[in-house]
Amino acid sequence: MYRKEEGRYIEQKSIDLQFLQDYEKSGCKLKEFLEDCKEQQVRIAFANKIVEPEWMMDIYQMIMQRTREELKVEQRAGIRRALKRREEGTGTYGRPRIELPADFEQELKRRIANDESLSKYCNELKMKKSTFYKWVKVYRNSWER
Repeated sequence: MYRKEEGRYIEQKSIDLQFLQDYEKSGCKLKEFLEDCKEQQVRIAFANKIVEPEWMMDIYQMIMQRTREELKVEQRAGIRRALKRREEGTGTYGRPRIELPADFEQELKRRIANDESLSKYCNELKMKKSTFYKWVKVYRNSWER
């Protein structure tokens, strides 16, 4: 609405903030709206008060900064709660661990003893190679001890 009737507001040199809802529906954001008002030297009227767009932009930026800070605080608190649950052993944290078959160690020993390809066993399990060989390494290290 603001862009369509641009000339009308320039003549009045003020725009009612109620028109902002229609302006946002057209896909524009508050920041763009305030920048346009500043460029056009149009004041903003709301609740029988007229303010400069620069002042409104400062208020908008202050609110956005405060919101970002609050989000960071909440994010840190959430991470702390997740780490605490992890230490207690309750809840989940990170990716779920893959479950190995019950006979993984025996099958691994048999295939190594028979000089069979471990990649075939990896494909049978439908496991990623990096995960599979990580577990092979864990079991081989435990055998050496």
